[in-house]
Amino acid sequence: MSKKFDVQKLIGRIRACIDRAPTFNEAERAIVRAHVEAAAYEAAERIANPRIDEMKPPVPRLTKRQVAAIKKQGNLHPWSKRGDDRRWPVDWVRDFYGAWIPGLLQKHILHADPPLYGAFMQHKKRKGLPADLDVPTAAENRLREMPNPAKRRALLMSRRLHAAQVRYLEATRQKK
Repeated sequence: MSKKFDVQKLIGRIRACIDRAPTFNEAERAIVRAHVEAAAYEAAERIANPRIDEMKPPVPRLTKRQVAAIKKQGNLHPWSKRGDDRRWPVDWVRDFYGAWIPGLLQKHILHADPPLYGAFMQHKKRKGLPADLDVPTAAENRLREMPNPAKRRALLMSRRLHAAQVRYLEATRQKK
């Protein structure tokens, strides 16, 4: 049984209890439901990922000169011109952009070499990234920069709830 299913079941049971409570008016019920749902999703996230508070440290911000050098490197060694070179995209990033790690973000790869970025993201999706290659997204790095774990969890949960709302809206638009 998946964690998401368990959370949905739990939220359903709690909502039923809230709806039967005679002491709440409809506006209060909506507020309580929203807080309970957020707390349930946070609990599920902490169960699924108990090390959520143990994030890697943020990578340092690169200067404009360093970002320009990354773009220049993308022009000198483009992924699309690799020929018979059969390196994995993560190895290509490590070999040609390693001078800027830590500090290199995925958006830097996108701006320097879009085909490499596409291959890098496919590799990340299918196989993950090696532990020694720390190339976060800009959003991941902003999370890492937050010193307060409670605020970091709150931001992460709000991003996930927003994504769920967007998926719901897209699904309801398609039904019409």
